[in-house]
Amino acid sequence: SIPWETSILAHLGHFEVGGGLIYHLSPAYDFNINSSTADIDFDNALGYQAQAAYLIETSAGGDVAVGLRYTGIDFEAEKTTLDGDSIAFFVKYYL
Repeated sequence: SIPWETSILAHLGHFEVGGGLIYHLSPAYDFNINSSTADIDFDNALGYQAQAAYLIETSAGGDVAVGLRYTGIDFEAEKTTLDGDSIAFFVKYYL
């Protein structure tokens, strides 16, 4: 899979909020059941993401952002849909 993402972020004092679109080109899923392997090639998938973070100033002159991100995306093949939604915790460092 080749993911492409575009986001817009707004800095509001010590908070950072934003969101954007996610597009996966040629997603696939490989799995193993009872020693048999198989893979599913999904259609290209369009999804979205939203995130919020708290910014902390460091003594080194940069900022650290600590936050949560939600991604909503479904992957579809002929008769199969795989829910790819997720919630992630992240830490970013800004110089």
